[in-house]
Amino acid sequence: MRADGRGKWLWYGTLALCVVVALFFGQKREWHNLAMYGMIHADAQGYYGYLVATFIEHSFDWEQVISSYADVYFGGGGADFTVMTEHGRVNKYYAGTAVLMLPFFALSCLAAWLLGFPVDGYSVPFHVGMMLGALSYVIAGLALLGSWLRGRGFSYGMISAAAAGVFLGTGLFYYTVMEPAMSHAYSFFLFCAFIPAADLAMQRVDTRSLTLLSMVLALIVLVRPTNVVIVLAMPFVAGGFSPFMVFLNGLFQKKKLFMTALSVTVLIVGIQPIFYLLQVGRPLVWSYSGEGFDFTDPQVLNVLFSYQKGLFVYYPWTLFAVFGLVAMLVVDTARALWLAVFLSVSVYVVSSWWNWYYGSSFGMRAMIDHLPFFMVMMAYLLRAVPSSVRMFLIPLSMLAVPLNFIQTFQYNKFIIHWDGMDRERYWKVFLRTAPHFEGIFYRTESGPLFNEADVERVHVLATDLEDLGDDWGTQGRTDARAFSGQWSSLIGKDNPYGPTIGVPWASAGNEEGKRFLKLTMMAWADKAFSNLQVAYSFNAGERHYGHNYIDLSTQLTDARLWVEVTHIAEVAPPESSEDTWILYPYTTGNKDIFVDDIRYEVVTVR
Repeated sequence: MRADGRGKWLWYGTLALCVVVALFFGQKREWHNLAMYGMIHADAQGYYGYLVATFIEHSFDWEQVISSYADVYFGGGGADFTVMTEHGRVNKYYAGTAVLMLPFFALSCLAAWLLGFPVDGYSVPFHVGMMLGALSYVIAGLALLGSWLRGRGFSYGMISAAAAGVFLGTGLFYYTVMEPAMSHAYSFFLFCAFIPAADLAMQRVDTRSLTLLSMVLALIVLVRPTNVVIVLAMPFVAGGFSPFMVFLNGLFQKKKLFMTALSVTVLIVGIQPIFYLLQVGRPLVWSYSGEGFDFTDPQVLNVLFSYQKGLFVYYPWTLFAVFGLVAMLVVDTARALWLAVFLSVSVYVVSSWWNWYYGSSFGMRAMIDHLPFFMVMMAYLLRAVPSSVRMFLIPLSMLAVPLNFIQTFQYNKFIIHWDGMDRERYWKVFLRTAPHFEGIFYRTESGPLFNEADVERVHVLATDLEDLGDDWGTQGRTDARAFSGQWSSLIGKDNPYGPTIGVPWASAGNEEGKRFLKLTMMAWADKAFSNLQVAYSFNAGERHYGHNYIDLSTQLTDARLWVEVTHIAEVAPPESSEDTWILYPYTTGNKDIFVDDIRYEVVTVR
């Protein structure tokens, strides 16, 4: 009894340690990607957008929802998380994550009101609320799964080691602390909750347990519909296919109970059609137009082993855990085989997505949802080996924790590229954290975007800040420092905008050709990698739209030295060729940046 009591405190201590570590790194500014706009950005704005639209804007006019906060919190930009369908504009993402966020969103609203912050969904209390929310769900998931494992006879020590490894040694930590408004922490919780909920329902087959299981399964689908494959894990939970069939037969014989469970599922999943109705007046919309699965060409090896995003490369703790499947095959064959079936199907589905590496992300984020099953496998592995081996295996597996922390830091500091890693690049920066490695692969040119032979016209807009004339604005003009001549432009906390120039789109090139912006300027910054951007937008009378931001911060490799920054980007045309194209240097940081000798070349290519 005394040993069991010590084990329980070890388990509680492990959960507490996870919380403390998460909160410690969550508040350390230097660990975050300062090119990102807080903890609610990119895809997360889409999940979160349902809450802002419903409770703050009271409108599903997405252009209004996005533009209301773009200038205040995203420097005029931010993510456009909508798509235009044949029925109208809809939020691309599903609403399940927003449903789970709701309690912490409400608490954030209250905190913002009490503390005097804007109750607008994006002020400081909301970012803190999202991190606390994601962390709370993850810890709750670990607690639920740990309790289930304890009921299966695993010691608190084994459970503690497995829980610490899965949280601190994988991308779950990053998507809980650094990007908590993404869906992954919430899916992790639901997958953790599914295992004990399914076990309870199959043991009791009563209204309460089936309602609970239906709620969890419905939320899993509402967060990410493809995760419905988790039903294949039910034979694993049951202990084999035969006991699972006994459960199904008993359920179908209780028609009233079955209909109750089905109704709960439909009611929760039906939240998504309701949101579609509110947006475009139709209950069913395909919001991933142009994207989908190619089940004939799954990238399984890439998903698992690629240096670009491979699961076992970036989250090596999971590779240790897989050996637990072998231990399960020996002691619980039927359960192990069904777990293998479920994980195989899941990997197949994940690897069949058109973009198998899932865009800008740290590691194989699409597999974070499935990490509860890796925690189970790790527990089986630790139970299968002798205590002497276990004392060696646990510290060995925990080497994944410092590696994960280093790689998390590297990703946040632009040392690990968001999608451009390969074998050579990976080992070139392996364990490297020095400042001169920051942005190392972002500074590598990818080659010309067009052939010089196809150029039809080059329209040049240039200033050395000496004689601005009537075309250029005077924002930030100063003689405090200059690269050439006497004058430059100072941008920073007090003045984020450099000299602005506007040119009618039609006058800058042929209307039929593709248009590219080739920019060059000299920049001097207080700090290396300061947040320098070139912004452009379009102006149609009183209407200002189409904000775009070109990040140049990774080219500012030296502090307090003049650096030439360059970029070439294709520019999409405005809504009308009569609209004015406006360009200007810009920063959202608080460090001084001087810019001089600005040159924009508008290149028209046939």
